Amino acid sequence: MSINTRQQLTGIPVPRGHLVFMLMPFFIGVASMHNTTVSLIKNGDIYVNFYTYKCTYCGKDLPECNPRKDLDNGLSSCCDCAFINGIIGEEEYLKTECYFLPVGNRYAYIEDEKIVVGIGKRRTTERDRRNSPEYAEWRNLVFERDKYECVECGQVGGKLNAHHVKPYKKYVDLRLDVSNGITMCETCHRAAHGSH
Repeated sequence: MSINTRQQLTGIPVPRGHLVFMLMPFFIGVASMHNTTVSLIKNGDIYVNFYTYKCTYCGKDLPECNPRKDLDNGLSSCCDCAFINGIIGEEEYLKTECYFLPVGNRYAYIEDEKIVVGIGKRRTTERDRRNSPEYAEWRNLVFERDKYECVECGQVGGKLNAHHVKPYKKYVDLRLDVSNGITMCETCHRAAHGSH
């Protein structure tokens, strides 16, 4: 189909950088070069734009009528990926994806890169434990003891991590023991976990 034919049918000019295609006699589409597809669909006697976005993280197609999170860089994310990557919080996730659950006693959290949603008393998660005031105090005590210096490379300040000498998951009773923690920069910390 030529651009002139599309303009005659719809009266809408073709934006620069878009491709025009015709799928069926009642459906005309315009594919964008970015992670958004704009389709012209017939709604009664008129043609309307229908947008489909692509999730930047998982690649899932997101029709305009589905919830999504628009990112600062012009890209989009599905609500699941936005929650997993910390772009939206628990309350916003529950409002958009779990609106059908009773308000007040519903919860959502991430465990092993999967979203767990429930109703009732929420159990304590790994993320909760690592964000607790006790854990924050343990980290600060480790940093202070090591004078905010990476014990491996000697970097002072910057992005530092408190590393558990004996693994966090295996030695539950040593999780908040200052003698089981050492200060490491992010690079050395990643290398330490890569060697386990």
